[in-house]
Amino acid sequence: MRLKISHTTEYFYDEPVPYSLQRLRLTPQNAPGQKVLNWQVAIDGAKIEAGYPDQFGNRVDLVSIEGAEHVIRIIASGEVETEDRAGVFGVHQGFCPLWLFLRETPRTKPGKLVKELAKSVKGDSELAQMHALMEAIHEAVAYTPGATTTETTAEEALAAKTGVCQDHAISSSRPPAS
Repeated sequence: MRLKISHTTEYFYDEPVPYSLQRLRLTPQNAPGQKVLNWQVAIDGAKIEAGYPDQFGNRVDLVSIEGAEHVIRIIASGEVETEDRAGVFGVHQGFCPLWLFLRETPRTKPGKLVKELAKSVKGDSELAQMHALMEAIHEAVAYTPGATTTETTAEEALAAKTGVCQDHAISSSRPPAS
């Protein structure tokens, strides 16, 4: 699929900005299933001081704002070609080993509702199970802006039957318990 993207961020200030630095991460990467055909970031009211890759390989532009500006406008635009990879994007490449995310904490400890949801998931492969788990979460937890916070556990979101983006996100290197 070919995507044409245009993203605008505008800042309006009551008074001039004496000085400010901001890091922008608005440039997509070439990656498995994604090819950047063209991309540009245009900035009015500020200037790019430096550019560098972050720890994940994302392009970061360090932008400075100084002086009499009351309006800053940032436009990121271009075309990206993608392919459906069923949610699989290759080998993990982050600095943290995946086993780190398997440890249980008070916030991640599964309760009765989480265990029941995980046991209800079926599929003939780990990928099929993960897709089924995402669908089950989507059906069990209505997306409602402001319904939960980063302090809300998965158990609490399931009990309330409502949540936000982090309540719909899953990440696992092993299939749900069956």
